[in-house]
Amino acid sequence: MKRLLLLGLVVFPLAATQAITVKVTVTNNSPADGVGLAPFWAGFHNGSFDSYDGGVAATPALETLAEVGSPADISAVFGSGGTLVSTGTTQTGTRVQGNTGLLAQGASETLMFDVASDGSNDYFSYASMILPSSDYFIANGNPLAIDLSSILSGGGVIEFGVGLAGTILDAGTEINDFAFSAGNPLVGIPAGDAPNGADEGGVVSNVANPFAGFLNAPGGFTVGNLDFNDSAIYPDGVATVRIEAIRPTGVPEPGAALPIAALGLMAFLRRRKA
Repeated sequence: MKRLLLLGLVVFPLAATQAITVKVTVTNNSPADGVGLAPFWAGFHNGSFDSYDGGVAATPALETLAEVGSPADISAVFGSGGTLVSTGTTQTGTRVQGNTGLLAQGASETLMFDVASDGSNDYFSYASMILPSSDYFIANGNPLAIDLSSILSGGGVIEFGVGLAGTILDAGTEINDFAFSAGNPLVGIPAGDAPNGADEGGVVSNVANPFAGFLNAPGGFTVGNLDFNDSAIYPDGVATVRIEAIRPTGVPEPGAALPIAALGLMAFLRRRKA
């Protein structure tokens, strides 16, 4: 009988740690001539990954993301904190990440992940450069802000806006200058020399007046739909993130193995008593 009880205990964690397919869809909410997004970085973790802190200098990895839109360095830092198994669109591991392509106004992109449901990937982080800009970005600084435990354990959907009015950030790493900003062609202005802007030596802070103080503004330039702090233009933020957990067909919910194992044990005991 002890052997049967041990077998039952072994079944439970196998069911609870089954990998769950998670679909992340990012939609740019911007109207025409509004902001774009550089490759959107997304990561699942155990609550320990902190992408930035306000009021202090940006890390080198964040600087790369905020100035040229590349998530490569932040992916490397993120991967060093856990087991990085793959860098493709479909990921598997205790901590995984990926990125989409450029998100123009109104566009959507989808990422698929295989995520363990054992608590090691319960939290979600994201980051992306705002285009055009020299070093504007969006990210969740609080690593515990987006808790996915409810959908990883039972399936379902979580949806939320990012880049809401007043929340977009300036990395403080590069002087705001259209001559050196990335993504200018998205709004019909000449491309800037993004990698070679002048160092600012500032700290991460919220953007108060988008693009108002940019140097070398093209003739006739108006902020217009680029004003991401105007909640009438961006009522749901610059983008919407939808996260859906899809449990594989035939895989029981966590804990579903408990009554099955118990019923099997009870049936065996009844047979022994008979």
